[in-house]
Amino acid sequence: MMTAISEQLDEAYYQDLQVKKYFSKLFSYHDLHSSITFIMKEKKGYGAHDKLKSKTTGHDDKKTEIVNNFTTHAECHWPDDCRIMLVEDNPVNQVVALSVLKRFHLTADVANNGLEALELLKQSTHEKKFTLILMDCQMPEMDGYQTSEAIRSDKAGKLFYKIPIIAMTANAMDDDKEKCFKSGMDDYLTKPIDPILLEQKLNLWLQQPKKIRSVYSYNALETEETPPPKDELLAIWDEKECLKRLSGNKELLIKLLEIFLDDSSQTLLKISTTIASIKEIHGRDNHNDIDIALDQESIKTLCTKLLELVHIIKGLTGNLSANQFHRLATQLEADAENEALESIISSEKTFTNAYESLIEVFRKQFQS
Repeated sequence: MMTAISEQLDEAYYQDLQVKKYFSKLFSYHDLHSSITFIMKEKKGYGAHDKLKSKTTGHDDKKTEIVNNFTTHAECHWPDDCRIMLVEDNPVNQVVALSVLKRFHLTADVANNGLEALELLKQSTHEKKFTLILMDCQMPEMDGYQTSEAIRSDKAGKLFYKIPIIAMTANAMDDDKEKCFKSGMDDYLTKPIDPILLEQKLNLWLQQPKKIRSVYSYNALETEETPPPKDELLAIWDEKECLKRLSGNKELLIKLLEIFLDDSSQTLLKISTTIASIKEIHGRDNHNDIDIALDQESIKTLCTKLLELVHIIKGLTGNLSANQFHRLATQLEADAENEALESIISSEKTFTNAYESLIEVFRKQFQS
């Protein structure tokens, strides 16, 4: 049986239906091959006692369920009633977060935005209630700040108005942290995801005051931003850092690169088109007050659109350790927020060239 990726049903459900094997859409070669092999073996009289392949993720995008291949190496002990929600719109960030959680023997239901998160909370029962939320801050439909405020205002029901909410933010400035706390969030993590810091936050909010042994060999309360690497290739993409985040899972890395290559080209095209429109309006020589006011309004709208687009592609590159492009995206995002038109226009070529260099490096990875 091929199931919806967002389904969270246990093995017993499929056994009651007499389903021999199941996997999520879209499936991988491994999923299909192992399922067919299982059925063929059973027909020949062996392998009948194999277990169903368990479903471990709520990822509801077009991506394959690749989290199942992310192996665990340690015995973690979490509360029996533990249930996590991941609120994140970016597909790469979803996969990375789910994979790191699986490393800790945890799963999560995924909501792509705040509206979906509120709906999931309303649908959950007291017996299977959520106990923690990992909340992205910038999302379409309803962002993390608005969602947190809604939860604290009982918009998702009294059962959850005190649920721990950990912000996942791409910014680590004091103003951003204060904004998280003012909206009702309890804690925060900066992106890209650091498995060690994530585990520490989970220990704090899921297990307090009980502590468990880290599945990693060292602890870190804070991480310092590393300076840009001197090596040109390393500056474009730090493969070792990326693999460290994924605990050395090269198969998962390849899948993430596939997602990036599929999703990023259209986003970059929209960014270039938006900057071209900003450049055209900014270059006008208007003297009429009405035309000037209209142009200012158009610029504001375009900068807001640019901010959203750059945030998407920045999120894609952060967890992949595409350092050079991620820094340029961070700067362009700030320029769009501040409507720094000259800087936006002058940075387009550098931004595009950095993207093309990154794509070339990623494609060489596939060839190797």
